[in-house]
Amino acid sequence: MGQYQLALDLNLEMLHHSGELYGTVHKEYALSLNMAGGVYYAGRNYDSAYRCFNEARKIISKTTGVNSPEYFNCLNNIALIHMQHNANDSAAALLNRVRNYFKNKPAGQEAFIASTGNLAVVYMETGKYREAEMLLKESLELKKMLRGKENKTGLTEKGLLFRLYMAQGDSRSAWKMLDTLNHDFTFTVSHAFPGLSEAGKTTYLEKHEWLNDYNNSLLWLDASLRNDLGETAWNHHLLVKSASLADTRNMLEFIRQSPDSALCEKFADWMETKRKLAYIYSHNDAQKDSILHSLLSRAEALERDLNLLSADFRIPGQPAAPPIRDIQHKMDEDEALIEFVRFNLYNKNWSDSTVYAAYILTKKDPAPVFVPLF
Repeated sequence: MGQYQLALDLNLEMLHHSGELYGTVHKEYALSLNMAGGVYYAGRNYDSAYRCFNEARKIISKTTGVNSPEYFNCLNNIALIHMQHNANDSAAALLNRVRNYFKNKPAGQEAFIASTGNLAVVYMETGKYREAEMLLKESLELKKMLRGKENKTGLTEKGLLFRLYMAQGDSRSAWKMLDTLNHDFTFTVSHAFPGLSEAGKTTYLEKHEWLNDYNNSLLWLDASLRNDLGETAWNHHLLVKSASLADTRNMLEFIRQSPDSALCEKFADWMETKRKLAYIYSHNDAQKDSILHSLLSRAEALERDLNLLSADFRIPGQPAAPPIRDIQHKMDEDEALIEFVRFNLYNKNWSDSTVYAAYILTKKDPAPVFVPLF
């Protein structure tokens, strides 16, 4: 059973219990409806998502009222459905209402940022690039104010700015935005990964796979940028390949050498849980379904604790991929390193095709050479 179906089943169960406990005309039931709608939306079941969001809106209007944060959150969610159905005028009207409501409310700044980003997407879809750019930059500045300049948030807004510049044919501005994106991503991976489990690391990398596609797409489309972007794209590609494995390997190596008995006991517990999981996966155990979820949750929680406990003694910001110069130093004069890549091509919109390319590095190259294949 996929993660989407598990999430949906869990949320529908919560919705059922909420209805039994509070009744179906209650704020808590409406909030459960919004959560279920969010799962439907993530699964691209937009009709079911709309029914949940709109029913939640009706309940909120009768309980907390039409001038409440909950009501305007419902409007933001409904606007997302309009966007999926290309009803951009309706979406923009709702999102402007949401922005105006949350704009000067200190407790509503996150909602203001979300609606601002959504409105920027609507403007991009309708060719209002200047308005979209202003909104995205406004959102980025507000995030800096709320979370601090050193907090590398805003990957979504910066990714949208890249797409905006690509839509306008401005490869140079797109490249500068990609350079910032790659820097922020590297910073986040090197500092945040010690606090994540293996599953958490994998989820984070998969969620940001679009950055690798953006890097390779721009190299594919604009040969003039291959010297400027080639090394950055190469480093990102190797970082993604090695980040999760390298960080976990560092954690395990530290624990094996640690004199901390409590840490070693937790490590032993994690290993035993992993062994139980391996047994269940390799045998047709009749009780498999009943205990699998519990063991998976326990293994992930233990691994997360081990990462956090050992993170204080490891070097923060240590890169997971070796610098190009270190690689070249170990190469012979007549050697060449070839790294093949496949990616989804982004050219103003996502294409349906998977394309292939190669990075070629010799001992004396100033940067890897990007070679489009097919």
